[in-house]
Amino acid sequence: MSSNRLRITKKENYLKLTLRWFKPHHLVFLIFAIAWNSFIIAWFEFLKYGVRFDFMTIMFFILPLVHIAVGLGGFYYCLGLLLNRTIVKVENDKLMVKQFPLPWKKKFSVDVSEIEQLYVGRKKIIDKWDQERKNPLMLAKKNGDKIILLSGHAIVDINQVKHIERLLEDYMKIQDYAMPRELDSKSKPKKEDLKRERNEEINPTAISLSDLKDDFVFNYDLSSWVVTFTIQYDWVSGNTDKLLQVVSDGGEDQLLYLQKQNSIIKPWIESSVENFNFPTFDKSIVSKIPDTLEYDDEVYQLVKELEGKLFHKNQKAGHNVCQNLYLNGEKDKSIRIVWLSDENYSIYLGNKKEERHFDNILHRG
Repeated sequence: MSSNRLRITKKENYLKLTLRWFKPHHLVFLIFAIAWNSFIIAWFEFLKYGVRFDFMTIMFFILPLVHIAVGLGGFYYCLGLLLNRTIVKVENDKLMVKQFPLPWKKKFSVDVSEIEQLYVGRKKIIDKWDQERKNPLMLAKKNGDKIILLSGHAIVDINQVKHIERLLEDYMKIQDYAMPRELDSKSKPKKEDLKRERNEEINPTAISLSDLKDDFVFNYDLSSWVVTFTIQYDWVSGNTDKLLQVVSDGGEDQLLYLQKQNSIIKPWIESSVENFNFPTFDKSIVSKIPDTLEYDDEVYQLVKELEGKLFHKNQKAGHNVCQNLYLNGEKDKSIRIVWLSDENYSIYLGNKKEERHFDNILHRG
């Protein structure tokens, strides 16, 4: 969406947006400023002749001083409209905004890691010269500060502001969600509905089970396995679990459930079972989910009930999900019941493994 007022330069190590201020009607302002200052010059040229140091002559020199200030300020302002550009640049993990070539506002810079969100403000800001009301591009920092990033002369219309927001968020890998006092916030997902992203770079020499996702390979049980599908569970408790579909080099399919509690990963090799092997867990029929289950001559105790969001692959907004986790007496076998609705649920049987059983984890790409 580059135009004569917005130029986009995107390289591997930086993104640069150049926004030109000039509009054709600014020439009218310049002509007026020139006429104003020409009149002031002519006024003083006139006063040079027949100068007398009486009260009236002195007043004729003093009174135009305010007009001189207005004229010079207006002329500088018009030059800014004609010549200036706003530069927005993301480079070396910093977002920078400045105006040039004429000095204007103070240069603004912020670390990308400090940015919570970019959004288009609902409240319009009026440009006193153009008499246009424009929605500004706002920046919300993680410490709660709200800053006007772009407004006034740099902005053409609301579509341009939204386009700039998307460009910057995509480049800085900021997930977009609704903010208070944001324009069109109802069309965006809420923060709590978004998938939790891990933006930190993976150290290729220290990849762990928690890093596994699509196209990662690893060794387990004397075979090489590749992750072909990923489901992520973001629980309200703050933990994030994963269910991975993995395929061995011999063509065997398995489900690998990675249960996370704080920084500890518990891997489970799971299999999906038909619901008829158990009593119904249809919440629209059953008034209470049992605290214990019997399966294959073992008793399983309910140990954890969770609520959160379920995400398939690259989904940004997920489905509501509930989960009950049952463990046997040895706590090495599990029954996991997952609800997407009161009537729609799945049951998984799991066998606990140790993280040390999985090694040589690499990204196939």
